[in-house]
Order: sequence, then structure tokens, then C-alpha cells
Amino acid sequence: MDIDGLWTVQFTAVREQYAGLSVEEEIARGGVFVIANGCVLGGGVSYYFSGTARTDGGRIEIDLRATRYNDYVVGFFDAGAQVQMKARGMSSGESMVLEAFMPGLTNASIQIAATRRRTRDWTKV
Repeated sequence: MDIDGLWTVQFTAVREQYAGLSVEEEIARGGVFVIANGCVLGGGVSYYFSGTARTDGGRIEIDLRATRYNDYVVGFFDAGAQVQMKARGMSSGESMVLEAFMPGLTNASIQIAATRRRTRDWTKV
């Protein structure tokens, strides 16, 4: 499945597990990803992102490095200046739903919903 293009991204919820108790907090943060030939670049209000994307049918796996550039807005999980994330999920072609985990922080995840706004035909304005 071709997922190349410009995607708007909504970080919709943070889930955490503590001693068997599951806690979910709704959040409303947004950003963009550009995916082209397996490369992912993008950003949001606190972090910019770079990484790689792979697909297998409708399944998607994205490995991201998130680098903090804005100290005025609190980031997810107090993650620090730079964090690795692995996002997995499904795509229906024009939308995707992902769950992202940070290695070393196995009790927490971020829910991500994305909508493709442009295909990779960059010549059309």
C-alpha cells in the first residue's frame, strides 16, 4: 500500500499502566508528517520528527526520532530532548490509526490518528 504524501496528525490520547491500573488521558495535539519513499519528516508544537515507514498490506510500522525544540509546551511523558518511538497500526489508504511506544517506557503509549491531505504528486499545487 502506498502511504506517501502529506498527512495531518492528531495525537489523541496517552495511555499508561500502573500496577494493573490503566489510565487514559485525552489530549488534543496536532502536527504533520510527510512520508516519501519510506522516509518520514514532520513536526508538531513541541517536537519535530524524522524516521522511516514500512507497510505490509494495510499494516504500518513507523520508527521515529522526536526532537524537542519548544520548551514552553509540555511534551508527552516528560520524554526529554530526544526520544525514539515505534508506531504500529493500520491504514485504509487515506487515514491511519497508530499506537506509538517508546523503548524503555513499556507502560505508556500515544494514540495517533492521521489523514492524508495530499498524495506524493508534488507537482500539483
